[in-house]
Amino acid sequence: MTTHPSSSPPPRGRHTLPLVIALLAVGLVMMFGRMLTMTGGAGLGDMVLPLLVGVGMAAVIVVIIRNDRRARAKLPPSQQNRMDEGMPP
Repeated sequence: MTTHPSSSPPPRGRHTLPLVIALLAVGLVMMFGRMLTMTGGAGLGDMVLPLLVGVGMAAVIVVIIRNDRRARAKLPPSQQNRMDEGMPP
């Protein structure tokens, strides 16, 4: 089955945000597990600080994704699916 080149792709579902959150959570769990297996003089601060930074970065990524989706939803339907062109000159 072929589609016309100018036809827009089918709309994507809302399942990508939970997937991103799940991947970020798995990454944080893996980082915490690796910190627990560190040998030597690893103190509580050596484990908590990177974990807090990782949680902060995950939160920032989720906020960026949500803001981008909100901005795209405000665009006219003809421009919602166009490729992002990055920062203006």
